[in-house]
Amino acid sequence: MSTYQLNKINRSYNDQPVLKAVDMTFEQGKIYALVGENGSGKTTLLETLALLEPPQAGTLLFQDDQVNFNASLLNLRQQIAFCLQQPYIFRTSVFNNIAFGLKTSKEEKVARISRIFGLAELLNKKATALSGGEAQKVALARTFVLETPVILLDEPTANLDETSIEQLNQLLSEVKNRGTTVILASHRLNNAFKLADEVITLEDSQAFPQSHQNFFSGQIIRENSLKTLKINEQVSFILATEKQGNVKVSIDPKEIIVSKEKFQSSARNCLLGKVRSITDEGKIAKLTADCGIKLVSQITHRSLEELGINVGQQVYLTFKTSSIKVY
Repeated sequence: MSTYQLNKINRSYNDQPVLKAVDMTFEQGKIYALVGENGSGKTTLLETLALLEPPQAGTLLFQDDQVNFNASLLNLRQQIAFCLQQPYIFRTSVFNNIAFGLKTSKEEKVARISRIFGLAELLNKKATALSGGEAQKVALARTFVLETPVILLDEPTANLDETSIEQLNQLLSEVKNRGTTVILASHRLNNAFKLADEVITLEDSQAFPQSHQNFFSGQIIRENSLKTLKINEQVSFILATEKQGNVKVSIDPKEIIVSKEKFQSSARNCLLGKVRSITDEGKIAKLTADCGIKLVSQITHRSLEELGINVGQQVYLTFKTSSIKVY
């Protein structure tokens, strides 16, 4: 079952497009991360999903029913919890802030969520006297305690320390397992990639269902009967597409092969680069190399050990034309 379905959604401010013909589906029980630069439309998309602002064009389906923004939306909005990037804190106690919106079992539910966020000792304190990090945790607790089927979070890790971020991540995994749909906007790309089932990049008023890693703009030119995507003066790719001119492309990190020596294969693209970082991503490692562009590859820990690759070494990164998705 889909929680949201967006069809050709447009939103603009002062005649400047923020979302342009956005088509997107969000499924029940998944975590989605929205990434992109400031002003790319992440908050605007969240506001639309929260049913706070109607689109100027297009249709929005919530739980498979089209939303009529001219009718009362109270019942629908009660199924959606939205934590803003700069949340409003009421001039009352921490307990009353967290319990706002609860109708039953206030003591029990507030006690549980406050323990998760480390707020149990602050429940009687005036919320406006809290630090920025504490206030952020109060706002998050107020969001999660409602146990709605949809949770929207705008930069939820702002002002949080690493311990609190891990606590939040664990809670997000729990609500996902209960079938909750979570959609969050984040500048912390590593955390977004680690946590989300799907990462959506917003750029130039459009949404791309691809990771922000290996996401490039370039121009397609024809050379010797082949189509080449020119990224910059040093880097170009051979690709298979009917499109021409300026495009955006992405390359799945899982489809980039790393080797210390250049090898013969059917893959048409092979770049020489220097390893800049290797990070542990759980079952796999993420290797970032400078090839004139920053290129990210996923590699198993076993392969990394067998190849003996370290930061500072030169490596070859090889990928097929079919690995390049063109937009």
